[in-house]
Amino acid sequence: MIQADKEHVKINGTGVMLLAEFATIVHSLKESGVPEKLLEKTFKDGLKTDDEINKEIKELIKKKTENIEEKKEDVQEIIKKTLEEIKKIIEND
Repeated sequence: MIQADKEHVKINGTGVMLLAEFATIVHSLKESGVPEKLLEKTFKDGLKTDDEINKEIKELIKKKTENIEEKKEDVQEIIKKTLEEIKKIIEND
């Protein structure tokens, strides 16, 4: 039997019984419109070790941080150009 109370999950029962509950949950999710690819990805994620998950999280954080730095540079360049244009307009008045 699978029980969930907020973030705590408790699992009791035989392997066959738990797999039957798991299959029922997956079937219900699929019937409710969850895409099959998402169900497959979620299942594969569940098979990962803590080290694999932590590695993926670190890589994702690194990638997002790099994207933020790139955008920061783009925004700074836009601000610089805008300020130069404003300065030219003020000088021409």
